[in-house]
Amino acid sequence: NPTDLLSEGIINDAVFTDATATVLGSFVFSGVGKRRNSIARLLLGNTALPVTFTLFTATRRLQNVHLQWTTANEQNNRGFTAERSSDGINFRYIGFVNAIGNGNSSQVANYQFTDIEPGTGILYYRLKQTDLDGTFAYSEVRQVQMANSTPFTIVPTVANTEVIAQVPVNSNGKPSFVQLIDPLGRVLKEQKVNGDTVRFSVERLPEGAYYIRLQTVNKNASIQRFIVQH
Repeated sequence: NPTDLLSEGIINDAVFTDATATVLGSFVFSGVGKRRNSIARLLLGNTALPVTFTLFTATRRLQNVHLQWTTANEQNNRGFTAERSSDGINFRYIGFVNAIGNGNSSQVANYQFTDIEPGTGILYYRLKQTDLDGTFAYSEVRQVQMANSTPFTIVPTVANTEVIAQVPVNSNGKPSFVQLIDPLGRVLKEQKVNGDTVRFSVERLPEGAYYIRLQTVNKNASIQRFIVQH
């Protein structure tokens, strides 16, 4: 019963399938007694993961991005959806790769997919693995930097009072926007770039992982992750 987790944290929302529950909330992190805003995937009962990933890479090859992944064990695997994002939060479908054989294997299986129209800027890729019954799970996210991006830095990467985005000046002089985004993808604050630094106060934010997103005038987006820890 997921409500039993209330002794260790707070669940704000949940999505259930027959075998899993994906929950959003604030949970105790790594047994240190401090809560973090998190997304958790719970296995209901003694359910084994349908696919075991041993490798997932995203590599730039000229103007393309080549995805490669390897599995060591598959159970009732339908296949993999490749997804791309320009901001690290909102992902969209770019292709599907069927499972090798009948989707059941205890041998190493190698897969690949090439994104032939990735665009520019810093791009993010993930895999959505889907079972024959429709149950799905996501891989880790991989980052690739293509040409014509507008990189920026943030300091510090672990903050308790303030985070500073150090932004390059646009050659056309038009302002970009910098956004502070919470772990659920919601924009908490937005500022125009009028100089080379943008400051956000984080002292009242709950502990956890947050993001700073730079939106340029040519619609490219770059994103950096930081941690709020009081």
